[in-house]
Amino acid sequence: MRDKGRSAGRDRVMLFADLLTETGEEKVRVRDLSNMGAMLDSPAPIEAGADVIFRHRGMFAAAIVKWVKDGTIGIAFYRDQEIRPRADQPAVTG
Repeated sequence: MRDKGRSAGRDRVMLFADLLTETGEEKVRVRDLSNMGAMLDSPAPIEAGADVIFRHRGMFAAAIVKWVKDGTIGIAFYRDQEIRPRADQPAVTG
């Protein structure tokens, strides 16, 4: 499902990724994903403005944390990424 309020299409997904920060590596849940960024659930405290590396399967993307609220963070990739959904990982609808 695409979020119609965004200029770039964002797919709602339910998958896990790793977020590399200056304090270590954290497992995060990806709530939505686009070629420009992602919204993640993170158990670790991460501050807005922090540089991070988003890693999912073979994708590594440098990003900045744009916002943080109640354990959810928004990241913006420094470069647009080519996002290809996997056939066995359908987008979450609703």
